[in-house]
Amino acid sequence: MTDAARWRLMRQDDNGNVFEVGEYPDRTSAERARGALEAGGHKQRYWIEPVPAQPDQR
Repeated sequence: MTDAARWRLMRQDDNGNVFEVGEYPDRTSAERARGALEAGGHKQRYWIEPVPAQPDQR
């Protein structure tokens, strides 16, 4: 398991389109947001993934 600095919540709709729902400072916050959305009864697919590290902009 990775220890990312930030996590994002993703969603796939009924048509297969993928969207970023939000970005969170920790996995627990992302899991809480996913739980709230899934409790709404929508048949969307939600998952959490680490936010890719940004290369240094020097």
